[in-house]
Amino acid sequence: MSQETRDLPTELVERVRRLSDETLVLALEAYREGRRAGAARLRSELTEYLEQVFAELDSSFEEAKEPESMGRVEDGYATASPSPIVAAHFGGAGDVLARVRMRLDELAKGER
Repeated sequence: MSQETRDLPTELVERVRRLSDETLVLALEAYREGRRAGAARLRSELTEYLEQVFAELDSSFEEAKEPESMGRVEDGYATASPSPIVAAHFGGAGDVLARVRMRLDELAKGER
């Protein structure tokens, strides 16, 4: 028992201790709830963003089916080693990850 609590009536010391414990529990619950809300918002933002990226890629895939577009895409990967297909696959995946990183940076900065 500290000097300050010795000067207080026992009943008051117990009430302060109880309030302090309750405040701690409340703060911990608020922190956990804040994390849940933040995670839910992030999930929602990323889902919406990835749906936009998918729609954009789907649209560009339709355009790439045309012979002149197909040649340009294939030329970019023709000399890739060990495999043009693997390079294209991971190149596309890398592009999406770079976009997601940029979107996360925007969200972290509070940009919409």
